[in-house]
Amino acid sequence: MGKKKDKVTVAVNGIGAANVAILRLLFADGFKPQNFIVVDSKGTLHTDRKDLEAQQKENPYKWTCARELTPQRDLEARPKP
Repeated sequence: MGKKKDKVTVAVNGIGAANVAILRLLFADGFKPQNFIVVDSKGTLHTDRKDLEAQQKENPYKWTCARELTPQRDLEARPKP
């Protein structure tokens, strides 16, 4: 497609074991984690989601994704609750 890895935004639907493995492969290949948007059944993973924060011990990978993968520009653009 002619796009550079550091310039694309990647959307990931679901954060199960298969997508976790795919994310690791993409990061190892040079894709930038901050250019990913990950969603689960309740919406986009981000640090303002209280359900993710409350479950960070039970599901640390989701919380890590919420902290590291959500582009800061998207968080700043969202309306405040």
